[in-house]
Amino acid sequence: MERQLLRWFPPFVLLATVLYTVSVYPELPARMPTHWGLSGQPNGWSPREFGAWLLPGVMAILWGLSVVLPKIDPRGPNSEKFGVGYHVAITAILASQGVIQWAMLNVALGHPVAINTVIYVALGVLFALLGVAIPLSRRTR
Repeated sequence: MERQLLRWFPPFVLLATVLYTVSVYPELPARMPTHWGLSGQPNGWSPREFGAWLLPGVMAILWGLSVVLPKIDPRGPNSEKFGVGYHVAITAILASQGVIQWAMLNVALGHPVAINTVIYVALGVLFALLGVAIPLSRRTR
């Protein structure tokens, strides 16, 4: 049952990210920052149509791959051996991207967000969760 529940987390994270993007999209500037240097200053910009939807698009592709790849695994249902760890890892990856999307959109809207801090914390939490997911997958084999 816990695996079935965990399968719903990634699409929920993706849906929440898309809904937030839709809600702020009309307020975004025509040209928005989409890349930052180590100093935290933007050094790359994209049109709103591309910049607002890049990360949600990547998230959708990754989630789709996480659903499709286990089904076409030539060794059969091999991914089921990884159990809960697989779903924790996919959720952690999408959630970190969702947080970065939130930060990026808020910077574009002119809100005071320390984008580098958000990215570093999101990546730190991602790596911590991946560190938890790997032993979970080994334990459930």
